[in-house]
Parts: sequence; C-alpha cells; structure tokens
Amino acid sequence: SGLVVHPSAGHITDTLVNALIFHNKTLSVGLDANRPGIVHRLDKDTSGLIVIAKTDLALQHLAQQFQSKSAFRIYRALVYGTPKSEVGTLTSFIGRHPTDRKKMASLKSRPEESQKGKKAITHYATLESHASGITLIECRLETGRTHQIRVHLSDIQHQILGDPIYGGINRSKNLKSMALRQEVKKLERVALHAAFLGLIHPRTEEALFFQAPWPDDLLALTTTLGFSKYDSLPVSK
Repeated sequence: SGLVVHPSAGHITDTLVNALIFHNKTLSVGLDANRPGIVHRLDKDTSGLIVIAKTDLALQHLAQQFQSKSAFRIYRALVYGTPKSEVGTLTSFIGRHPTDRKKMASLKSRPEESQKGKKAITHYATLESHASGITLIECRLETGRTHQIRVHLSDIQHQILGDPIYGGINRSKNLKSMALRQEVKKLERVALHAAFLGLIHPRTEEALFFQAPWPDDLLALTTTLGFSKYDSLPVSK
C-alpha cells in the first residue's frame, strides 16, 4: 500500500510502473504506453497482490482471464457494523460521483451512456465479528471497477476502517472502547487487503493460486479485536 500503480495527471513519478520500468525494460506495453505490464490495479492505500505481464502474450492472456472472470480476486477488509446476511452479493452501476469528482458512486438506475456507469458485482462473506461493531469481511470481485469494494460496502453502511473518502474515518468516534478508538486512529490507510489471486499461467496453462499474508500495519488492530481468520483460506466460491 501507499504506492500508486501507474502515472496519471496528478501523479507522474514514484509509481509502481516507474519502478517496474527501471528494473525491466521489456514489459509489454499493450494498448497503453503509460501502463506497461499492468493487467489490473490496486488503489494506492490497498495492500496485497497485483499481477504484472512481462510479455505481450502474457498481457493478452491475463487480460482475457480478467475480462471473462476466470481469474479471481479475493480481498479481506475490516468494516464498521455486521451485515444482516452472513453472505451476499452487491450489484450496482458504478460511475463518477455527480458532485465530488474524487469519489465513485453507485448510480440509482441503469445509467445513460453519458454517465459512464459500469456494472459492478461484489460477493461478500462475514468471517468474524467483534462486540464493538467491527467485522472482518471477505469480498470476491466479479468485476473490477474503481473503488468497487469501498463503494459497495459504503452503500450498505459498512464502511471500511480508515477510508477517508467513503466515511470510514468519521465512524471511529462511535466506538465505545477508548483503547479501540486509539488503535483505529493509528490506521494510516484503508483497512483493505488484496489477499488472494487465482489465474492460469499464460504459457504453461497451469492453475496458479497466490496468497499475500495479512499486513503488519493491520495486525495490531486484528489482534486487539481477537480475530484469527484474517489469513484463513477463502470461503468465497
């Protein structure tokens, strides 16, 4: 976390792409020279797994897997509140927020083309809950829209801890435990982690499964909460 994936209008240097180009001059450019090797991306404040394509063949093959939904991405997050249903699916059309250009939003109905809303589907499962009202949740992406998990969880009033854009900071003051409030205030980012990634190797066609261990900067908080399933195998199908 803390690293922008590729250069953009507001962030030209110090990105993952800059570092990749420095170490590997032959990354696949694909259709966008500003994003060599990039098949998908993570928000700056999200930790975890990302796959990079070194060749054109790999880029095309991996992009097709993400487009056809044969690749899977599973995230773990700490959220406020406990969902009424232990498992569920969140579906909406996500586009740019009409008044706040830094935010994305679920549009109320199927959008007109000018609104550029795209269908977004997130499957979630509750892993562990604490009496304080904090829950460890797992999310599997069926689609990969900008801020998708953050928007969908905010839609059902289960904002991710530490999220400054979708209300995940303001709710910390409602925690009854002062010790827990202090622990949450120490968070310097969104409590969202790209924990699992599954895909087919572009050349050998071997099924690959990767796991990124729960990050150290979230460990103190999960220890305080008594959670133990943050590194367990995924429950989402």
